[in-house]
Amino acid sequence: MASVIGAWYFNENAKPESAVQRAAVQYLESLRRRDYPAAYAQFSDAARKYCTLDEFVATRDSSTWTWSDLRIEHQEPGAILLAYELKVEGSAPKTDRVLFVEENGKWVRPYSWALLKKIEEHFDKNNADMGLVLAQAAASVNPRDPMARGYLCEAAYYRKSAADTERQCLAAIDLARVYPSNLDLKSLYHLHAILADTYKNALQKPDLALDQFAQMLAFPSISPADQCEILLARSEAYITLSRPGEALADANRASQLCVRPQDQVYIEKLRRELNAPPQ
Repeated sequence: MASVIGAWYFNENAKPESAVQRAAVQYLESLRRRDYPAAYAQFSDAARKYCTLDEFVATRDSSTWTWSDLRIEHQEPGAILLAYELKVEGSAPKTDRVLFVEENGKWVRPYSWALLKKIEEHFDKNNADMGLVLAQAAASVNPRDPMARGYLCEAAYYRKSAADTERQCLAAIDLARVYPSNLDLKSLYHLHAILADTYKNALQKPDLALDQFAQMLAFPSISPADQCEILLARSEAYITLSRPGEALADANRASQLCVRPQDQVYIEKLRRELNAPPQ
């Protein structure tokens, strides 16, 4: 009987779900105690390659916090995303998440936050080339990071590499549905805008651009100016697809939203092309 119990216990502990939870507890406790070398020791090889211990420590603050209710939120082969309740002193509790991946039989952290901060700094300085190099490094550290893919999307768009733009933008948007990141609604909207422009103009796929325009219009609190721009672009796409009725509907709707005189002039041009009666 003892051997049976021992075998069961061994098998339970060997399960990925059990092993990753032990790794996460160890990691979170190391962070809570500010034992940063211990937490850093749980980084993946690639994470340590692109982030030194000092750089990791520099990303931490001095807040006192506790954690609870650790649970698995998403699981796929070789990767498990865990959620937990984070309570920072002086703030309301919130749900936070931590990703672990399997590497050489261990569960490790594909930490790329320090890299992402550097990427943002280079893009802010209009240094897209260095931003691209670092974004590629961040994606190699954590291929599931929506922000790294978003930066790769933006870099490809600047370089006018349409196929790579499509691939990286779609990856960023898909990953953002599962994995946590700092991609806010504004950033996601920007990725859809890049995709829409790429489909419409670079790849000559106006049918796919229509889907991106629809998703952009569905974003909350979209401004009249943004709606104006989207509707004019979508009207052009409908014209390319020989769908004049929908093109005219968008042009008419845009005429109620667009305030710039040049936009109104362009709308009248579209209406003439569509043989619409004067308004």
